[in-house]
Amino acid sequence: MAVTPSQLIAPAFVPNAATTVYTSTAAKTRIDYMAFANQSAANVTLTVRLGAVASSPIIVAQTVLPGETYLCPEVVGALLASGEIIRYECSAASALFGSSNGVQFT
Repeated sequence: MAVTPSQLIAPAFVPNAATTVYTSTAAKTRIDYMAFANQSAANVTLTVRLGAVASSPIIVAQTVLPGETYLCPEVVGALLASGEIIRYECSAASALFGSSNGVQFT
């Protein structure tokens, strides 16, 4: 079994509509880091879903204050099976800037 450290989600603004940003193609993917920085002057909320497409959110409407970075401790160590996803959304476009790193097991 190969273990490959990987950038799961390249740094980018979080869309303000639910968007799938990562699909595991490995046998398993472990999330080691996920962070979102609020670049706007207003409070925004973040929702993150992991797993199957219709899965329940793991982070629900988490408020991120202006200038704050939210490190998402709820998802660190989470495992995704092949075909499972990371899907997220923000309450305002061009407000949250985020990325994620992890390990793919093949």
